[in-house]
Amino acid sequence: IVISLKYLDDGSFSNAPYSGKYNFDASYVVMINDGSGKLKSYVVLVEDMPKGGRFGIKLMAFDDIKVDDVSTIKTIYPLNAATEVTVGNYVKSQISGIGEIENYYYET
Repeated sequence: IVISLKYLDDGSFSNAPYSGKYNFDASYVVMINDGSGKLKSYVVLVEDMPKGGRFGIKLMAFDDIKVDDVSTIKTIYPLNAATEVTVGNYVKSQISGIGEIENYYYET
């Protein structure tokens, strides 16, 4: 399952950490059943900076994120109807052993 930050937004994402604004379409959570009945979550967080450029976390396991993992992001994969295949291919290329992604959730 891939869920955009825009879809998850409950108002708690209004303050991005580096004075920018979260890119709600290019930030998302990926939930995967690891085969043992447990869900593993991965995250992509993209912050658009006030003076241009983007900063954030490339796709990685939520439990593995450290402050040092925040870096400049040059390529984004916004999640919408036109980019489901692109996002799916990106996710599958970054997470080994993942099968087909069955569901995408995003605001239109």
